[in-house]
Amino acid sequence: MSYEVSAFSLPRSLQDQSIEPARLEDKPAGLAKHSSPSEFSRKVTWFRRTFEELLETEPRSAERGRVIAQLQGHTVIDWSGTPIVLKRRTIYTWIKLYEAVGPVGLKRTKRSDRGKSRCFVSREWDRAALARIDDATKAEIADGLRQQVRGLIKGGATGKTVAVLASEYLKTVTVANGIRLETPAELDRICKVPRALIRSEQHLKKVYRHKKDRKASDDDRPRVKRVITGMQPMDCVVMDVHHVNVLLKRENGTTGTPKLLGFMDIATRRVWCELVFLETKGGVRNADVIEAFVAMAQHSAFGLPKTLYCDNGKEYLFADFLDDAMQLLVPIVGKPGKSRVIRALPYNASAKPIEAWFGHFEQQFLKTCPGYIGDDRMNPKRPALGRLAAPFNGDFIAFKRVLNGLLRAYEVMPQSGALKGLSPRQSFEAHVRQGWAATVIDPDRLNTVFTKPETRKVRQHGISVGGRRWSCDELDVWFHDTITVHIPQYHGYNTLRLTKQDGSFLGIAHPEEEFAFFDPRGARRSAERNTRRNKALREADRSTPDIDIGAELVKLAQHAPEVVPNVPRGTLTVTQELEHQRVLRPEHGDPCSESEDERDRREIAAGRDVFIRKIGRT
Repeated sequence: MSYEVSAFSLPRSLQDQSIEPARLEDKPAGLAKHSSPSEFSRKVTWFRRTFEELLETEPRSAERGRVIAQLQGHTVIDWSGTPIVLKRRTIYTWIKLYEAVGPVGLKRTKRSDRGKSRCFVSREWDRAALARIDDATKAEIADGLRQQVRGLIKGGATGKTVAVLASEYLKTVTVANGIRLETPAELDRICKVPRALIRSEQHLKKVYRHKKDRKASDDDRPRVKRVITGMQPMDCVVMDVHHVNVLLKRENGTTGTPKLLGFMDIATRRVWCELVFLETKGGVRNADVIEAFVAMAQHSAFGLPKTLYCDNGKEYLFADFLDDAMQLLVPIVGKPGKSRVIRALPYNASAKPIEAWFGHFEQQFLKTCPGYIGDDRMNPKRPALGRLAAPFNGDFIAFKRVLNGLLRAYEVMPQSGALKGLSPRQSFEAHVRQGWAATVIDPDRLNTVFTKPETRKVRQHGISVGGRRWSCDELDVWFHDTITVHIPQYHGYNTLRLTKQDGSFLGIAHPEEEFAFFDPRGARRSAERNTRRNKALREADRSTPDIDIGAELVKLAQHAPEVVPNVPRGTLTVTQELEHQRVLRPEHGDPCSESEDERDRREIAAGRDVFIRKIGRT
């Protein structure tokens, strides 16, 4: 026969042995030994040790009063390591709760309305509207104010403008609903829109940016990460044309900058370069790019690429003719006969690694060349104030030798990232000697058990945690700047729980999947995420009113009270001696009947007459 008894009816020593171990019985053995005591358990242990003598006394006894009097005013270190001063009322409250319900009485409870707004607009406005407007009307006014704020932010108004115009809107609806105040200043005070309301809708700035600055919005769209795992040299080559910001002399004495035709091998990060220096104005031609491509294809360290990634510019039209030639190589992705020429999307420079390489090569190597002027043609680099940089000391052939030397220096420099500390030359040598084999690690997923909430910045609809990028479908339609991430503290993880600012659940984030450089699944994934984001932006646009910011500002100025100036203190007059020196106004004819030259001649003649009259008087 067995009986069930309350643990709090047992002696203190048995309570200590039964309560806390019971909480760990359901935890996995591998986690229990690494788990630290919770804040609540530390508080209970601290309470029992600090008030051990007090707990042994009887309630309302003289002995208990004596012990509390001894403890009162003492400074002790609490369960969190913070010094506190024991007060008589606090000690009585703790003892009463502990003896009434046990250790649970020491646990701090949460507000039942936590995360919920406890007023309609603001405390000042709610007090002014108390007993004058029913709750339904208050809720309607608050909703209209929020929509007004949303529309102003979506329209591109700054924070200060939103606050002023939203306050004017609130004043209008407040007076319209029968709330009369003694002074306009009192109305201004109670109708001040809380900053928290404006901050909560700041994410709608992304809608304004999407409508007015598509380039900036496109820079923030979801992207996928490309890796070179499993690629061999010349599996994929990216080509592009870039300015070389070094002044060279032409044969006719003028100066100009050459063009660099670059072909980057994605697998090894080696770059084949050819220079084109135009003697006259113009751009790179198809013939120039073809010559550079043929030279690369004939070199034993490069050869013909299996896949060519290029722009849609007219200088790359020749690439379509190379497709048949590259079909003869072994297919690496897709079926035989698949096109080996990939056209980049317009205005999508981040998808081409060679764009980043141009900037890196210029800042690390090319700027050491004499004649370097930088990217800004309107404000070039100057060795001295007011003096332009001297051109490169040598002809085009000499500059090509210098550039080839800098390229060889680049190839022997170690790189982080995809090459993992190897130089492009070392990576190529490793492929030549022994090839490459990929290792795919698929770690087991663990449930999130113990987590710590942290606020993370949301960039391009993803977050960074533990050196990895995380995203989910819900983040693709999340336009706030931050999100709360619950990070497990005691074990590895492949899922992260996301919550909103008010604590409500948002979604489960997973590590962003990485795709091979030419894997078509990456393009489909990117398009899917971008479609979902754009749909959410359109829904936010439709749900928010369109407000003419300029009209609202004009209305604000019209409603502003006029300032009545004071009576002038005095009037200044001109003396009789100076009266004859008043300026003579020239006579103006019909501006439509005379030309600009005739008008200029007439004004010059009038001025000359005035000057002659003044000379005659003297």
